[in-house]
Amino acid sequence: MCKIRIGVVFRDDMGNFLATLRKNLSSLPDSNLAEALAAGIAAKFGVDLGMRSIIIERDSIKVVTELNLKKHNRSYFGMIIGNVQDTMAKMQACRVKHVHREGNYVAHNLAKVALYVSNYIVNMEETPLFHHIL
Repeated sequence: MCKIRIGVVFRDDMGNFLATLRKNLSSLPDSNLAEALAAGIAAKFGVDLGMRSIIIERDSIKVVTELNLKKHNRSYFGMIIGNVQDTMAKMQACRVKHVHREGNYVAHNLAKVALYVSNYIVNMEETPLFHHIL
């Protein structure tokens, strides 16, 4: 089982922090399902915040590839991907790209500390405490 801890970061085009989300969910049997679910949570958070254009960065090449395809199978994974794409379509522009875990340091560390969150925590326009190490 794969424990799901999610870290989401929204920045403006100057790199300033707009919002962060830390979320802890129950376990899933597959890391790709967890990655797809995390992308969906990030997209929904963007919609809820009124974002019109976002870039979702994931470290799973499989999830990035599937999110960028138009057709999916009817598996549970395919249904999650389809739901994420439906949420992404609510924005003017939503790109999905692959980054290595080290390249998404802030989101990765938000996910690590989500272990201690009972449900979720949202911060608006605050720099995460560990960001000074960058």
